[in-house]
Amino acid sequence: MPLRLIKTLALITFLLQIYLSFQGVNYFTKMYNPLVLLGSYLFLFGLYYHSIETTELLFEKISFKKKSIVGALGILVFLSSFPWFHQSFLRVSNPVEISDVIPQLVIQFERFIAGEKPYQIVNLPNSQPFPVYMPFQWMPVGISKLFSIDVRWSGLLLMLVSVFYFSAFSIKNNKAILKNAALLLLPLLPFLAYLHWGENDLLVSIETIVAAYYLFLGVALVHRNKMAITLGIVLCLLSRYTFVFWLPLFFYIYYSENGRIASFKLISILLLSLLCFYVFPFLINHPSVFIEGLKYHNNAAEGEWQNGGWSFYSGDYLAPFFEQFFKGNIHEKVTKVRIVQASVMLILCFGGILFYRKKKNNFSSYDFSLGLLYLTIICFYVFSPLTYRYYLITPMMLSAVLCLRIFKGAPKKMA
Repeated sequence: MPLRLIKTLALITFLLQIYLSFQGVNYFTKMYNPLVLLGSYLFLFGLYYHSIETTELLFEKISFKKKSIVGALGILVFLSSFPWFHQSFLRVSNPVEISDVIPQLVIQFERFIAGEKPYQIVNLPNSQPFPVYMPFQWMPVGISKLFSIDVRWSGLLLMLVSVFYFSAFSIKNNKAILKNAALLLLPLLPFLAYLHWGENDLLVSIETIVAAYYLFLGVALVHRNKMAITLGIVLCLLSRYTFVFWLPLFFYIYYSENGRIASFKLISILLLSLLCFYVFPFLINHPSVFIEGLKYHNNAAEGEWQNGGWSFYSGDYLAPFFEQFFKGNIHEKVTKVRIVQASVMLILCFGGILFYRKKKNNFSSYDFSLGLLYLTIICFYVFSPLTYRYYLITPMMLSAVLCLRIFKGAPKKMA
């Protein structure tokens, strides 16, 4: 397949994913739109896989000045959405009225600063949730506290860092630093879609923090920068439990490619980060926090199903299908979906390892790791018993990274 055609199809598929995430349900219904959306994800992965098998990255030395210029252009492009976000934040000035996510994150941070335990029941006007959020999802609340701004700006400011990295690495070569200028729009477009079609999706959460971490890690994998990859893994690991399903695959690949010493260094850094930022300060004082968090999320899913599932109507995940397919009460159905979800995650992880062992000479290990990270995040959300639409900002950022790798590729030279 010609490289130009792959690039064109990748961009079209990326745009289609955005449209289906918001408007597809109007055409395919809440029952079938998730399948169409999943199909678009898999199609983009297919294009990506074909690209990493048939193209390679040519790492031409590009000056820091040129990278900074293009990175700054990317930031300016992304900043164009800020006036609309400002208006939206004013419109929904008190998100506590319609969501318990932001108040939980704020209270966790405030408890931490006050020397209290962040992981304990939060008393809100309409509920008493147990906070399930990892440290690197609520610690950035400190950014907004530092500058005395709306807490929802925290994630958007972190996005600027990742957008700079994404944009700076979009340069094709020294002679055509703006040849891939269209790529600078990719991180912006999903946010514009949320502002136009997403109603209050990004106004009742700070999912942009997680999206910023995954965008950074995705670009680091394309860049093949070990320091940036390590930082990205730490950020993602300490922000979402989902990430643990991908780590065994990456560790296996990293060990195969880099040997014992490099692998030991990586694992040591990750373990030290986990111990310093999560285990010693929080988990050791409350060992059941993970189980309680999972229980709370399952209860939330059961409540969602019991009350008609308003998140079903976005048509972004397979819960409506599973609700009709599985027999039993709500608790039994949600449990069965969890089993399906876990099974898919394990199949991706161990199936990915087997596939890598068989085909590893056909592609870069970093490219393959990015592809499996993409599939892991996609399938986790699509097969989850509860997925709110604002979660999808992270898969959209990874889709943008896959497009980045496709556009950066040059045909492999024949041996």
